[in-house]
Amino acid sequence: MANIKKIKLSNGDIYSIFDEGALRLDSATHKLITGNSIVDQVLFDCDLYIAEVDDVPVDPTNVLVWDESTGKVLKRSTNLLLADIGGISYDMDSDNGILSLKFGK
Repeated sequence: MANIKKIKLSNGDIYSIFDEGALRLDSATHKLITGNSIVDQVLFDCDLYIAEVDDVPVDPTNVLVWDESTGKVLKRSTNLLLADIGGISYDMDSDNGILSLKFGK
């Protein structure tokens, strides 16, 4: 039995779809798609992206990574992940709307 999911697109349009599978990346465009042909066609035709699923923002605050040295899966903040892979992290001053990049770990 499929669940119904509410998908909000970047233009504000909201679709309710049967969730017959997981949201996934389209292998050709690397765009997050639903598997629902109508919603996916709108995503491609109008150059939109999925902004929220069931009222939860898609933008991750934490990601899972695999630590090669220990073989464990760890949860990392987006900021720490950027530092891990490129030596760059960020700090967002939400009061002033200023994004500061920090170089080095």
